[in-house]
Amino acid sequence: MALSNDTHDDVGAGIRWWSELRCPRCRGALRAEGGLRCGACPATYPVDRGVPRFVPQDNYAEGFGYQWNRHRLTQLDSHSGLPISRDRLFRASRWSAGELRGRRVLECGSGAGRFTEVLCETGAEVTSFDISSAVHANAASNRRFPNLRLVQASIYEMPFPEESFDYLICFGVIQHTPDVERTFKTLFRYLRPGGRFCVDVYAAMVAYTHPRHLLRPITRRIPRPGSTPRWTRPSRACCRCLRRSTRCRRRDRTWPGWCPSPTSAT
Repeated sequence: MALSNDTHDDVGAGIRWWSELRCPRCRGALRAEGGLRCGACPATYPVDRGVPRFVPQDNYAEGFGYQWNRHRLTQLDSHSGLPISRDRLFRASRWSAGELRGRRVLECGSGAGRFTEVLCETGAEVTSFDISSAVHANAASNRRFPNLRLVQASIYEMPFPEESFDYLICFGVIQHTPDVERTFKTLFRYLRPGGRFCVDVYAAMVAYTHPRHLLRPITRRIPRPGSTPRWTRPSRACCRCLRRSTRCRRRDRTWPGWCPSPTSAT
């Protein structure tokens, strides 16, 4: 699948930091030229509504993009008036707002930006990405922060220099990726020696017992407006999961820690 050529010209503020990005294919430097163009290989990347895009528009996470663009405010503390996201981030990571100020933080898999908002409020230099179009929901909610840098990219091919971030956060993401082990190992290449990270993952495939998950095999196939319905029967494996769901408890695992040698994680 090829990247589309749609670009957005009103991107003057972004050009100042785009030069720090790297080509995911060859790691060459990029320059702004009708989007972003690699100086070491023929690769070009579009800028979609001010957000550099390094993945095709139609990818495996397209459903998440639709979800978060439609409900982009649902989990934002600024919208709910409650510090739910803030409390979760600092409780899980054991970090403080003060220690993040002025530091370079990488957020892997931003969704609609619930944790992006919290990170930006600390005064950290936040680089956030998501593989889906949810980055545009994040941009709509958090572009007011001058310390936010947003890109649309794959967690396996991040367009950043390695060993360039002080902190890394990845919440509610890696269990949705095609290869969890590879995802986990890839993350640490981008942390500086001595950098700190916080990553969570669901320990069980069926992680919730809420009744809405019994309807998931049906609702996930409800067509979006303008799309063609694709109704299929749930697979046998799916049915087994549904039968087991009443016996499963939610089991989350969170790893806050240090990264003494990012390269050794690969």
